Amino acid sequence: MGYKIPRYDGDILLVRAKNSFYNNEYDKDLGWSHFTTGKVKVLTVPGDHNSIFWEPHVDVLAEELQKQLRTLK
Repeated sequence: MGYKIPRYDGDILLVRAKNSFYNNEYDKDLGWSHFTTGKVKVLTVPGDHNSIFWEPHVDVLAEELQKQLRTLK
């Protein structure tokens, strides 16, 4: 018997790298919809798993996250 993840009561913002090898193997939300009672919004940004944090991709990531934060106000 392993750890059972409790369902999260809220929405999830999933950031996905455009150049990830997971893009063809899994559901768009990577299975996160099974762990929330809310919605899963998928944000796709340029780069791969690591390079989304490097220039120039990190600039796009920052812009997109700022847009998402502004919608919360």
